[in-house]
Amino acid sequence: MKPNQICSRVESQNNEFFLVPNAPRGETGRHFKEKSVGNELRTKKDRPEHSNHIRKIPDVPQDNAPLVSVIIPSRNAERTIVDCLNSIISQGHRPMEIIVVDAFSTDSTADVARTMGATVVLHDGGRSAQKNWGARFAKGKYLYFVDADCKPDPDVIASCVEAIDTADGVDI
Repeated sequence: MKPNQICSRVESQNNEFFLVPNAPRGETGRHFKEKSVGNELRTKKDRPEHSNHIRKIPDVPQDNAPLVSVIIPSRNAERTIVDCLNSIISQGHRPMEIIVVDAFSTDSTADVARTMGATVVLHDGGRSAQKNWGARFAKGKYLYFVDADCKPDPDVIASCVEAIDTADGVDI
């Protein structure tokens, strides 16, 4: 499948670009956004060296590939966060960072995410507020939003990056 069949590029009123994967009906939670450079990650949590939740993000950058910040809003998602993070870690695109924005979960969501290599920040106020909060801490050229109960295909981020980098204009 060609990248322009996977993603649609949409320009918002404030001149930001979003890549929205063309997902089957009922599949939600994935948005790609080009953001302005300048936001810096201001806090980092200590991360344990060993994980009993599978793997962490391998540090294998691709030549001249843009950093993608994956932002995952969550609340009490310990049953689904491992599968979500594994699907993000399995992505073919590098470099990327994973930011989990937790809404003060009462389960082990934040601990699991931290153990798997994600940066965890806390914020409440609904999914949109969590996504915006995560974007404030992101360092990437592109933002990819995915809910904690989603498992994206292994090539979706690379396909979206290719689509936005090769687009001549707005593709609706």
